[in-house]
Amino acid sequence: MALHQGNQRRRKPTDDRYDVPEGHLCRFPPRDADLKSPVRAVLGFWNAACLLYYRNGVAQAFGANTANWFVLFQASGFHIMYYASRSLPNFFAFGLVTIAFGKLLPTLRSSSASHTTRRKTFLTLLTTTGVIFRSELALLLIPRTLHFLLRRELSLSQIISSGILGFLIGISITVPIDSLLWQRFPLWPEFSAFSYNVLHSQSSNWGTSPWHFYLTSALPRLLFNPLTYILCIPLSFTQPALRCAVADLVVPNLAFVLLYSLQPHKEWRFIIYVIPPLLTAAALGANWIWIRRAKTLTNRLLALVLIVSVAGSFAASTLMLAVSRLNYPGADALHRLHALAPTHHAPGAMQQQQQQQQQRHNKPLLHLRQIGKRDSAAGPPLLGPLRLGAGRAPREGHWAVGGGGYGGLVRRVAGREPE
Repeated sequence: MALHQGNQRRRKPTDDRYDVPEGHLCRFPPRDADLKSPVRAVLGFWNAACLLYYRNGVAQAFGANTANWFVLFQASGFHIMYYASRSLPNFFAFGLVTIAFGKLLPTLRSSSASHTTRRKTFLTLLTTTGVIFRSELALLLIPRTLHFLLRRELSLSQIISSGILGFLIGISITVPIDSLLWQRFPLWPEFSAFSYNVLHSQSSNWGTSPWHFYLTSALPRLLFNPLTYILCIPLSFTQPALRCAVADLVVPNLAFVLLYSLQPHKEWRFIIYVIPPLLTAAALGANWIWIRRAKTLTNRLLALVLIVSVAGSFAASTLMLAVSRLNYPGADALHRLHALAPTHHAPGAMQQQQQQQQQRHNKPLLHLRQIGKRDSAAGPPLLGPLRLGAGRAPREGHWAVGGGGYGGLVRRVAGREPE
C-alpha cells in the first residue's frame, strides 16, 4: 500500500546510505526482527486495554448484558482484532480514540459538571491524537462539536478552549520528537500529510474509490456480523427507550463517514475508529431481544439467530486469520532470496546456482545485482535499503521488490538480463 508522500514520519530519509551495493543483497538486521514482536505485543495489549476500558464504560452506562454483547460482536470480528498490533498510525491512534469515546458514554448519577468535564476531555484527547497521529480525526471532531452545540452540552468557548489545549499538547509532543528524529526543524508530519493529500489534492494519487465505498463496502466488512447493521442497530432506533442513546452513538459517527467519503482515496482503516460506538448501538438492540426472548416466539427465534450469527462470525474470522497469515508472510520473498543467493557468493558461483535453481523450478531466479542508484524523483517508500513497488517503476533491467511492504514478490522489470 502506498504511503503518503507528505507523511515524513513513515518514510526513511533520502540519501545514499540506502543504496544497494552492486552484487550484494540487502539483509535485515536481526536486531530489527527481534524488536518487532515486543513492539507489536505492547501495541496489541494497549489497544486491548483501551477496548476493555470502553467495555467497562458500556457496562456502567447500559448494563452488563449490553457490555457482553459488545464484547461478543467485537471479539468475533476480524479487522480490529487482526490489525490491533499492526504498527500503523491508525492503530496508534485507535486506543486513544476509543478512550475518548468512552468519555461520551452516559454515567449513572453524574453531575452536570462531571458531564461537561467528560466532553471537554473527549475534545482535548481527540485533538491531541489527531495532531500527533492522524489528521483525519479533525473530520470526526466536526460532527461531534456540532452535536455538543445543538444539544447545548458545551458552549462555544468551552469547545475552543478544549481544542486549543489538545492542539498545544499534541504540538509540544510531535514537533520536538519528530524534528529530532529527522533532523529537520520544525517538522510536523501530520500537517505535511494533510497539506499534500488535502490542500494540494494529491490523495487521488494513491487510488480512488466511489463515494459510497465506506457505506456499502468498508462498514459492513468492519462490523463483520451482518445482523449488527441489518437487525440490531435498526431495531435500537425503533425503541423509544433506546433511541436517544443510539442516536448519540450512531449519527455523529455516520456523519464523519459521510464527510470522509468526499475524499477520493479511501481505505477501511481511515474509519476504523467508529466501530466500537456502532457495535455498542448494535449491542443495545441485541440485548433488547435477548432479555425478551421468553415473551414471544419471534424473540426466541431472533435470540437463537443472534447466537448462531456470533458463532458463525467467530468461525469466519478464524478462517480469515489462517488465510491472512499466509497472505502476509512478512519479507518472505527476501528471506527466500537470501537463502538462494547468499551475499558472499562469487559471481560465477551465483550464476551457476541461479541456473540450477531455474532448471529445478522452471522459472527465473530473482536477482538484485543491478538495483542501481535510488531515483529521488520517484519517491517510493523504502523497506530497509530496497525500493517497494509504489511510485515510479525502476529502470529497465532492474529488479524490484513489490507487494506493498508485506513481503510480496521480487520481480524483474522488462529489459535485458543482469550482466
